[in-house]
Amino acid sequence: MSHRPGIANGICRIVIMAALALLMTIALAACGSEPEAVSPEASASAVDAATQSGPPAQQPVVVAEPAQAPAVPPPPAGPAPTAPPAATPLVVMPSPTQAQVAVPVEAPQPPAPPAVDIAPPAPVDSDPSAISSAATWGDVFSSFSEEEQSCIRSEMGEERLNQLLGLPFALEGLEDEPIAVLSCISEEAAREILLVNMAAQFGGLTDEQEVCLRGLLGTFSPSDLAMALGGAEPDQEQALLLLSFGLGMVACVPELGGELGGGQPGGNGMGGEATFQDPSFLWSFTTGGWVITAPAVVDGMVYAGSDDHSLYALTADAGELAWSFGTGDVIRSTPTVVDGRVFFGSNDNHIYALDAGDGTEIWKFDTGEWVQHSPAVGGGKVYFGAYSEGDRRVHALDAATGEVVWVAEHPFPIGAEHSPTFIGDKVYAPGAEYGKFYALDAATGEVAWQAEVGGYVESEPTVLDGVVYLTVVNRAYAFREETGEVIWEVNTEEFPARDFPALVVEGVFYLAPSNNVYALDAATGDEVWSYESFMLSTAPVVADGVLYGASGDAEYIFALDATSGAELWAETTEDFTTNALSVVDGILYGELSSGELVAADARTGAAMWVFEKGGFSDLRGYTVKDGVVYSAGPNNSVYAHRAP
Repeated sequence: MSHRPGIANGICRIVIMAALALLMTIALAACGSEPEAVSPEASASAVDAATQSGPPAQQPVVVAEPAQAPAVPPPPAGPAPTAPPAATPLVVMPSPTQAQVAVPVEAPQPPAPPAVDIAPPAPVDSDPSAISSAATWGDVFSSFSEEEQSCIRSEMGEERLNQLLGLPFALEGLEDEPIAVLSCISEEAAREILLVNMAAQFGGLTDEQEVCLRGLLGTFSPSDLAMALGGAEPDQEQALLLLSFGLGMVACVPELGGELGGGQPGGNGMGGEATFQDPSFLWSFTTGGWVITAPAVVDGMVYAGSDDHSLYALTADAGELAWSFGTGDVIRSTPTVVDGRVFFGSNDNHIYALDAGDGTEIWKFDTGEWVQHSPAVGGGKVYFGAYSEGDRRVHALDAATGEVVWVAEHPFPIGAEHSPTFIGDKVYAPGAEYGKFYALDAATGEVAWQAEVGGYVESEPTVLDGVVYLTVVNRAYAFREETGEVIWEVNTEEFPARDFPALVVEGVFYLAPSNNVYALDAATGDEVWSYESFMLSTAPVVADGVLYGASGDAEYIFALDATSGAELWAETTEDFTTNALSVVDGILYGELSSGELVAADARTGAAMWVFEKGGFSDLRGYTVKDGVVYSAGPNNSVYAHRAP
């Protein structure tokens, strides 16, 4: 019925597979000096460090500026693709064909040998060269400095220490020791212990793998790794740390990815054959950095931005590189493709327009701030927020030339997460002030009308049959499209509330502010039905007369009859948060905080396949087009799978 990774939610199975096998290795590595704060930059650079130290992977040819190391890390998740499970209720247990790691809940303790009173003179500084798979714990303990030995003796206790010293150097007997006991030795020694035990767990390392792993370990604090794996669920920063470390291990020892997914994550980077044991798998393409947002698929091409600062154009049928274009920073904007041009933003503070056929730059515009949203394009213009005269305002550029056509007078909200919406002949935009909502003339940028609403506007409107529908916190509004006159307003008085885009289907406005889903008559605002759902974690969707929703708080996904509100089915997700619901051709798709993309039968909720693409955020990480699911994850790859 449900699925739960072995260590903590949101941690990739590559990390789990390696970390479970090496859990006590990393725990012992926590005996280093005081934990260092791991900056996002250091964490995100781990994969680069590992890749540069180890054997070079085949990379796509970049036909523009050279790719650079990613500058901003994404949210945590796990990258490894998995084999599809059989059809079972949504969020299924791992497939029987999927490789599993047998980890006893309580490892048997070896018979305690006679107490060995080993207390040889300790060197002033620890000696990592004494650490080897042929050593005993007594040998390793003797290599530690006097201060380190005293710390371990004090934390572990004399009796337990004496039991350990006579045993061969291994970690099986330490699974119940608290991390604090092992936080005594230098990080140099901790990393050497970690490397020696990796070699033992992997059955030996090649020279290239050893060099690669040493480079990887040099970017991490063993203490922080141990704390992240040490029992309690990791927080977001720890999850990112584990993700980075897991991806680095796979970069150094690609076989780790094969044990879980039947092949190496990301394929060969040129759209060629990979060895996934997944019958739905079509191709994968590896970039030089994490891919966070969903690819755009238009006219047989897939466009995806990467943290390696490049935008890639791939053939949709084979994943072959058509062209790539380099920018000055990471790309977190899903491209918009209109009339043979690709429009996208970069964290180098520019919006770009490229020729969709060959990737040639047509123009770029300096916005003065990161651009992480998808530009609104229509009517021959590109609409976005940027600073002008000291305030952030809505801009309109000529889509053909990139020249400024107009800049709106009213201030626009500060923050790259806000973007205007182009519908019909108007551009709809929230104001920077509380309770302001504007409709701008798309041709001139002048205010067509403005409305007073009960909060800051953070959602997109929907325009149907001359009516503009809008959600603002716990309220629903209907305005006349031409004048902005309020037709009706509904205040649910529920807090906390969510600002989901206005969802209007077949004359019904569906509102989900807090712990209920409401169906309102779109003409009058009168309530048709309500359903107690708990706080939704993602915007609901309606398809074929059914409303689908998901609650992270209540840990389930549900389907309701859109006419009556009657529950059709509900499936548990345990404590995983669900995001980015969509329904295409009778298949319900959603992303879990465990990094999985799930496809289920929309009629029953039975899962049809689960792909562990990694990554989880408020932004959708997949696109479904012509029977193919294109997805992206933080393991540097773009994937294509057949839809169920």
